[in-house]
Amino acid sequence: MLIVITTGKNERDVMAQDIKGIAIFATGTWNYMKFVEEDLQEIADNTNKLLIDGSHKPPIKLGHSDDSYYEPDEEVGQPALGYIENLRVEDGKLLADFIDVPDVVILAIEANLYSQISVEMDFIRFYGWILTGVAILGSDLPAVKTLEDLRTYLTDNTISGTPAQTEISLNFSDPIFNKKDFIMDGIKEVTPTVPTSPQEVVVKHDFAAQPQQMADAEKEELRQLREEKAANKAQLKLLEDENKNFKQTALDAQFSERKNAFLATYEKHVSEGKLSPAMFEKIKSSLESQKAQFMEGKEFSLSPELFNDLAESYANPLTKGEHASNQEEGSEVAEDEKFVQKIYETMSQTGKGYTECTTIVQNAHPKLFMGYNNYRIAVAEGRI
Repeated sequence: MLIVITTGKNERDVMAQDIKGIAIFATGTWNYMKFVEEDLQEIADNTNKLLIDGSHKPPIKLGHSDDSYYEPDEEVGQPALGYIENLRVEDGKLLADFIDVPDVVILAIEANLYSQISVEMDFIRFYGWILTGVAILGSDLPAVKTLEDLRTYLTDNTISGTPAQTEISLNFSDPIFNKKDFIMDGIKEVTPTVPTSPQEVVVKHDFAAQPQQMADAEKEELRQLREEKAANKAQLKLLEDENKNFKQTALDAQFSERKNAFLATYEKHVSEGKLSPAMFEKIKSSLESQKAQFMEGKEFSLSPELFNDLAESYANPLTKGEHASNQEEGSEVAEDEKFVQKIYETMSQTGKGYTECTTIVQNAHPKLFMGYNNYRIAVAEGRI
């Protein structure tokens, strides 16, 4: 694919130039490995993170290094022709800005000495792909190893005297992939370097030159790495959900504790006959309807209407004897009142408190409890 980038410069009055929006890579199958747009976005995102924190600066080079090992602390025989910045993805292509490119290199590209680009990338386990460099490739120029050699070549071949063009044309070439199997501790510590211990030296593979078995093994390894990455994301999601559930459980426990503390005095008054059970249930339902507000940090409160009903209930308490006599006389009693009467009977028979007797009656008379519960729901919804 031919990519044309217009520089808009005809003068050579500066030593270096910036070239914006060069397409350096694209979706497709490269060296037996398929890359989709999501992969390109991962390369851009991961590399940009390292560029921002200053731990990485991918160079532009004349050709790929001849070294078999990537040694970060030594010169690899290729001069830096500028640097890569601002990676982004557009229409299935990975674009980058070439920064501080020497004029002599631009002249060589315009003279068609260099017409291809090839990315160099590393795959870091549990981190993903990062761009480590871009090589400019072209004709076989065995004597050109440095920028000075390139200037000499251009002078000897009178290319530098040709008119300057306004377009730069570069084709894609096969990328170079570098697999790093060590685990990085964190994004800020990730660098495009390889540890110096012998066990961790990483060999650069040109998959196109390897046997099919090696390519299949690398593809399987990449598949496993992606599965591990997906598993790690799933595990992280599970931990986040567990943490959320733990927080919710703690909030629920805090709500119950505060609600019971709020109701303790009213429950005591019910046991003493100072407050009717029906009034107590209204207060309890009101508190339970305030759970959402409580979770937001608000305190419990009673509405003015409920507060007036509470005052009236205290002014006209109904004794346990009155509850019993009403039931004996056979007067018609609502379902919720029947449940409350059973609670009073149990309190009288056992001498236990209101809350404990409520549980006893609930288990012994589930139908009465259902009617009582429907009443509580109606109160909470404002239908009573």
